[in-house]
Order: sequence, then C-alpha cells, then structure tokens
Amino acid sequence: MNLKTNNILDEKLIDEIIGTAYRDVSIFILMKVLFLSLTNNHVKKIYCEYRLTAKKVKSIKQDEIPEILLLSTLSKVNHSKKVKILSYDFLYIIFKQPVLSLLFVVVIIASIFYTIITNKSVTTQSFSKQQIELADKQIKYAFSLISDILQKTQMTINENILKNKITKPMHQSMETVYEIVPKQEKNKRGQHEK
Repeated sequence: MNLKTNNILDEKLIDEIIGTAYRDVSIFILMKVLFLSLTNNHVKKIYCEYRLTAKKVKSIKQDEIPEILLLSTLSKVNHSKKVKILSYDFLYIIFKQPVLSLLFVVVIIASIFYTIITNKSVTTQSFSKQQIELADKQIKYAFSLISDILQKTQMTINENILKNKITKPMHQSMETVYEIVPKQEKNKRGQHEK
C-alpha cells in the first residue's frame, strides 16, 4: 500500500488521512483510510490526531476569526463542495459503529427474504375449454356491436352532417359568390371603357 517500513507514511496517504479527518474526500478514500486505521496503529494514531484537530477547527465560531483571514480563506475554498454528501456521513457511521453495521446488514437480509417470500405466493389461474369458448363468443359479439355502431356513425356523419350541414351551405355560398363576382367584373369593365 502506501505504507513504508519504519512507520513513515508517504505524502499522498497523509493528505488522504487529513481529508478523511476533515470529511473532504470521496467515499472510496474514506473507506481506504478507515480500513487502514483499523489495521495499522500508526495510521489510526495520525487519523485520530487530525480528527481531533478538525473538531477543534470546526468548533471555532465565526466571531472568533478575524474578518480578513475569513475572507482570504473563503476565497481559496473550492465552492463546488457546498453540499455535504449524505452517503459519506452514512458510511462513516456504519464503519465506525459495529452495532449499526450489524443492524444495517440484518435489515438488508430481512428485506431480501421478505421480497423472496412475497413473490412466491403468485398463483396462476387455469380456464376450462368452455370458459375460453364463451369468452371468444362474447368478444366477437362485442366487436360486432362496435362495428355496427361505427358504421351507423359514419353514415350519420356522411348523410346528415357533411351533406346537409356543410356541403349544401357551402354550395349555396359559392353560387352567391359566382353571381356577385361576374356582376362586379362587368361593372369594372364598364367603368374602364367609359
């Protein structure tokens, strides 16, 4: 890993430990550092020291920090990390508290078993040949009724609505237009000839 012999850690690992202590790393780095702190006492000691420092830094109230220092620091902070990742806090609690991790695993396993058990209770229905024939006759009858209704509707639309309500009035208005237009053209020709 990143561990060297005689308890000296490389710079990258120290940065990851510091980031984890300040909760400013990805979930994968967090899990890596927490695993290392469980297996290596030197990493655990450094992590605990930085975590304690991080708590102290976070406990400083804004009033105690000089305004110039605060503005300078805020301008250097990456503003893209404004939203705290909930999964980070969740995983941190799970890995640091064994009772909660056990509870989490039990809940997941119980939900998997519940899902499997409830999905097995699905039953299929079987129908007799007579029921299928009756359903087929009923469907044919329903389709014939729908077909008759659609044919009657089409005839009503063609005969009553299109012919009587649309076509006849349209022909009458066109005849009126044809009667008026030639009269106006004759009047215009007559005026031009004079």
